[in-house]
Amino acid sequence: MHSSARARSLCPASSVGWVGQWSMALPSRRLTGKRSMDEKEAEEERSAWVLGLSHTILLITDSLLPTASLTCDPLPGVPKTRRRLLAGYLIHRDDNTTISVLYCELQATQGNSARIVSYENELCERPVMDILITDTTVCCDVVGINCSCFVVDGHHFATQSPSERKLWLRALNNLKAQTLPHRYPRAHLWPPGDTGAE
Repeated sequence: MHSSARARSLCPASSVGWVGQWSMALPSRRLTGKRSMDEKEAEEERSAWVLGLSHTILLITDSLLPTASLTCDPLPGVPKTRRRLLAGYLIHRDDNTTISVLYCELQATQGNSARIVSYENELCERPVMDILITDTTVCCDVVGINCSCFVVDGHHFATQSPSERKLWLRALNNLKAQTLPHRYPRAHLWPPGDTGAE
Protein backbone atom coordinates (compact mmCIF):
# COMPACT_ATOMS: atom_id res chain seq x y z
CA MET A 1 0.00 0.00 0.00
CA HIS A 2 1.30 3.48 -0.85
CA SER A 3 2.46 5.40 2.26
CA SER A 4 0.03 8.26 1.61
CA ALA A 5 -2.94 5.91 1.32
CA ARG A 6 -1.83 3.99 4.39
CA ALA A 7 -1.41 7.12 6.51
CA ARG A 8 -4.82 8.34 5.48
CA SER A 9 -6.42 4.96 6.22
CA LEU A 10 -5.29 5.37 9.84
CA CYS A 11 -7.38 8.52 10.19
CA PRO A 12 -11.08 8.49 11.04
CA ALA A 13 -13.34 10.26 8.59
CA SER A 14 -14.71 13.56 9.79
CA SER A 15 -17.19 16.09 8.53
CA VAL A 16 -14.39 18.18 7.03
CA GLY A 17 -12.54 15.46 5.15
CA TRP A 18 -10.24 12.65 6.10
CA VAL A 19 -8.49 14.31 9.03
CA GLY A 20 -9.82 14.27 12.55
CA GLN A 21 -7.76 14.04 15.70
CA TRP A 22 -5.73 10.87 15.52
CA SER A 23 -2.46 9.40 16.64
CA MET A 24 -0.02 6.98 15.10
CA ALA A 25 2.66 4.95 16.86
CA LEU A 26 6.14 5.19 15.39
CA PRO A 27 8.31 2.08 15.76
CA SER A 28 11.85 2.75 16.84
CA ARG A 29 14.44 1.52 14.35
CA ARG A 30 18.17 1.75 14.05
CA LEU A 31 19.52 2.73 10.64
CA THR A 32 22.88 1.42 9.55
CA GLY A 33 24.89 2.10 6.44
CA LYS A 34 27.61 0.14 4.71
CA ARG A 35 31.26 1.03 5.03
CA SER A 36 33.22 2.01 1.93
CA MET A 37 36.95 1.79 1.32
CA ASP A 38 37.25 4.98 -0.71
CA GLU A 39 36.73 8.20 1.31
CA LYS A 40 35.30 10.18 -1.61
CA GLU A 41 32.94 7.36 -2.53
CA ALA A 42 31.88 7.06 1.12
CA GLU A 43 31.12 10.79 1.31
CA GLU A 44 29.06 10.66 -1.90
CA GLU A 45 27.15 7.65 -0.62
CA ARG A 46 26.53 9.34 2.73
CA SER A 47 25.24 12.46 0.98
CA ALA A 48 22.92 10.37 -1.18
CA TRP A 49 21.58 8.57 1.92
CA VAL A 50 21.01 11.85 3.77
CA LEU A 51 19.19 13.43 0.83
CA GLY A 52 17.15 10.26 0.30
CA LEU A 53 16.12 10.11 3.96
CA SER A 54 15.35 13.83 3.99
CA HIS A 55 13.14 13.47 0.91
CA THR A 56 11.38 10.43 2.40
CA ILE A 57 10.65 12.29 5.64
CA LEU A 58 9.15 15.19 3.67
CA LEU A 59 6.98 12.75 1.70
CA ILE A 60 5.74 11.12 4.90
CA THR A 61 5.05 14.51 6.47
CA ASP A 62 3.21 15.59 3.34
CA SER A 63 1.11 12.41 3.36
CA LEU A 64 0.01 13.01 6.96
CA LEU A 65 -1.10 16.63 6.54
CA PRO A 66 -4.23 17.61 4.61
CA THR A 67 -3.92 19.95 1.65
CA ALA A 68 -5.44 22.91 3.50
CA SER A 69 -3.72 26.26 3.01
CA LEU A 70 -2.51 28.48 5.80
CA THR A 71 -4.93 31.25 6.64
CA CYS A 72 -5.11 34.40 8.72
CA ASP A 73 -8.86 34.91 8.36
CA PRO A 74 -11.09 34.20 11.37
CA LEU A 75 -14.00 31.82 10.93
CA PRO A 76 -17.39 33.50 10.53
CA GLY A 77 -19.59 32.78 13.51
CA VAL A 78 -16.71 31.45 15.65
CA PRO A 79 -15.80 34.28 18.04
CA LYS A 80 -12.79 32.48 19.55
CA THR A 81 -10.98 32.81 16.19
CA ARG A 82 -11.23 36.63 16.07
CA ARG A 83 -7.66 37.02 17.34
CA ARG A 84 -6.26 34.69 14.64
CA LEU A 85 -2.99 35.73 13.01
CA LEU A 86 -2.04 32.42 11.40
CA ALA A 87 -3.69 29.01 11.29
CA GLY A 88 -3.06 25.68 9.62
CA TYR A 89 -2.46 21.99 10.15
CA LEU A 90 0.69 20.94 12.00
CA ILE A 91 2.05 17.63 13.18
CA HIS A 92 2.63 17.60 16.95
CA ARG A 93 4.93 15.13 18.68
CA ASP A 94 2.91 13.90 21.66
CA ASP A 95 5.71 11.75 23.09
CA ASN A 96 8.67 9.75 21.80
CA THR A 97 6.48 7.32 19.87
CA THR A 98 3.25 9.18 19.07
CA ILE A 99 2.30 12.11 16.84
CA SER A 100 -0.99 13.93 16.21
CA VAL A 101 -2.23 16.10 13.37
CA LEU A 102 -3.75 19.25 14.87
CA TYR A 103 -5.20 22.44 13.47
CA CYS A 104 -3.14 25.16 15.16
CA GLU A 105 -4.02 28.81 15.46
CA LEU A 106 -1.59 31.54 16.46
CA GLN A 107 -3.55 34.26 18.26
CA ALA A 108 -2.60 37.92 18.67
CA THR A 109 -1.14 39.27 21.88
CA GLN A 110 -3.42 40.20 24.71
CA GLY A 111 -1.61 41.91 27.55
CA ASN A 112 1.85 40.37 27.88
CA SER A 113 1.10 37.06 26.17
CA ALA A 114 -0.14 35.43 23.00
CA ARG A 115 -1.32 31.86 22.39
CA ILE A 116 -1.14 28.88 20.10
CA VAL A 117 -4.48 27.13 20.36
CA SER A 118 -4.76 23.66 18.81
CA TYR A 119 -8.04 22.15 17.64
CA GLU A 120 -9.14 18.78 16.29
CA ASN A 121 -9.82 20.29 12.85
CA GLU A 122 -10.30 23.57 10.97
CA LEU A 123 -13.85 24.01 12.32
CA CYS A 124 -12.21 25.06 15.63
CA GLU A 125 -15.01 23.60 17.73
CA ARG A 126 -13.02 21.87 20.45
CA PRO A 127 -9.61 23.09 21.70
CA VAL A 128 -7.14 20.28 22.34
CA MET A 129 -4.11 22.21 23.60
CA ASP A 130 -3.19 25.78 24.51
CA ILE A 131 0.41 27.07 24.58
CA LEU A 132 1.11 30.45 26.17
CA ILE A 133 3.62 32.65 24.29
CA THR A 134 5.55 35.20 26.37
CA ASP A 135 8.90 36.97 26.09
CA THR A 136 10.55 33.95 27.76
CA THR A 137 9.01 31.31 25.48
CA VAL A 138 11.65 29.30 23.62
CA CYS A 139 10.89 29.17 19.88
CA CYS A 140 13.50 27.59 17.63
CA ASP A 141 13.89 25.57 14.48
CA VAL A 142 15.33 22.09 14.26
CA VAL A 143 18.50 22.08 12.19
CA GLY A 144 18.51 19.58 9.35
CA ILE A 145 18.46 19.21 5.59
CA ASN A 146 15.02 20.24 4.28
CA CYS A 147 13.77 20.16 7.86
CA SER A 148 10.22 21.39 8.46
CA CYS A 149 10.29 21.05 12.27
CA PHE A 150 10.28 23.66 15.02
CA VAL A 151 9.96 23.71 18.80
CA VAL A 152 7.86 25.94 21.06
CA ASP A 153 8.66 25.48 24.77
CA GLY A 154 9.27 21.75 24.42
CA HIS A 155 6.37 21.16 22.00
CA HIS A 156 7.73 19.74 18.74
CA PHE A 157 5.84 20.61 15.55
CA ALA A 158 6.30 19.78 11.86
CA THR A 159 4.91 21.78 8.96
CA GLN A 160 4.24 20.84 5.35
CA SER A 161 7.47 22.47 4.13
CA PRO A 162 10.60 24.27 5.35
CA SER A 163 9.22 27.59 4.05
CA GLU A 164 6.04 27.12 6.08
CA ARG A 165 8.20 26.44 9.15
CA LYS A 166 9.98 29.77 8.58
CA LEU A 167 6.63 31.57 8.42
CA TRP A 168 5.44 30.07 11.72
CA LEU A 169 8.74 30.90 13.44
CA ARG A 170 8.78 34.45 12.12
CA ALA A 171 5.22 35.02 13.36
CA LEU A 172 6.06 33.47 16.75
CA ASN A 173 9.18 35.58 17.19
CA ASN A 174 7.29 38.75 16.21
CA LEU A 175 4.69 37.94 18.87
CA LYS A 176 7.41 37.29 21.45
CA ALA A 177 8.81 40.76 20.74
CA GLN A 178 5.35 42.26 21.28
CA THR A 179 5.01 40.54 24.65
CA LEU A 180 8.22 42.07 26.02
CA PRO A 181 7.41 44.12 29.09
CA HIS A 182 8.36 47.75 28.69
CA ARG A 183 11.03 47.80 31.38
CA TYR A 184 12.69 51.02 30.32
CA PRO A 185 11.00 54.38 29.88
CA ARG A 186 11.16 55.92 26.44
CA ALA A 187 14.27 58.07 26.06
CA HIS A 188 13.73 61.78 25.52
CA LEU A 189 16.21 63.89 23.61
CA TRP A 190 15.24 67.10 25.35
CA PRO A 191 14.02 67.83 28.87
CA PRO A 192 10.26 68.46 29.09
CA GLY A 193 9.37 71.92 27.81
CA ASP A 194 12.70 72.30 25.96
CA THR A 195 12.41 72.20 22.17
CA GLY A 196 16.14 72.03 21.62
CA ALA A 197 16.15 75.32 19.71
CA GLU A 198 18.52 78.03 20.88
